[in-house]
Amino acid sequence: MNISPFFIFNLVLFALIFLAFLLFYRRSVNNELNAPLKLLRYYENALENYRKVGNRTGEADTLGKIGLHYNSLGQFDEALGYFNDALLIRCEIGDRTDEATALNNIGSAYRNLDKPQEALRFYNKSLTISREEGDNVGEAITLNNIGLVYDGLGQPEESLRNYNESLLIRCEAGDRLGESLTRYSIAKIYWGQGELISARAELQNAVKLAGAEKSPYQIHFQQELAVLEEEIADI
Repeated sequence: MNISPFFIFNLVLFALIFLAFLLFYRRSVNNELNAPLKLLRYYENALENYRKVGNRTGEADTLGKIGLHYNSLGQFDEALGYFNDALLIRCEIGDRTDEATALNNIGSAYRNLDKPQEALRFYNKSLTISREEGDNVGEAITLNNIGLVYDGLGQPEESLRNYNESLLIRCEAGDRLGESLTRYSIAKIYWGQGELISARAELQNAVKLAGAEKSPYQIHFQQELAVLEEEIADI
């Protein structure tokens, strides 16, 4: 059987294109896998430099970033160690607002470790400082986090109380992205209690606010709203 040169050429060309695709895909996957490691090395180098020059604020900032990095990777125990180190420095230099942030981060690590009482202990410390310092942004974030803990503990009324306090602050501050996140949390509480119409109203607001801020959360909120609408239609 004779095989034409044209067929052989196309076969070789296809093989080369396919090989190029595989190499590109492998490089893309490797880059994606190595990105967290590269970021961690960057932070570790920065941390070493801050320690060399005795920049305690920069050291605490970087410790917090490393903690958040490990937290995003699901390595909560590792994150907790860095958050605690950052807290010690914040307390040492008397930076109260950032101390509240460090306490909040520790609370979140404990929440992720499924230790709600420890989480509440640190969240409440953070909340006290934020209120004393007049840090409304920090106060709203911490109230929202406390709401999450109570939701996980199966105490929706207490959760809702904290969410509503957070929502009030975020509305007054014009924090539309934060407002969208809190309204979503409130919607989930109403939904769980069977108050579907109230849940829908909060979700609709969350979608609008997230859209106005061009937040990627909008897609998730829309998906949740669609599921809720189907549930309401089946009543």
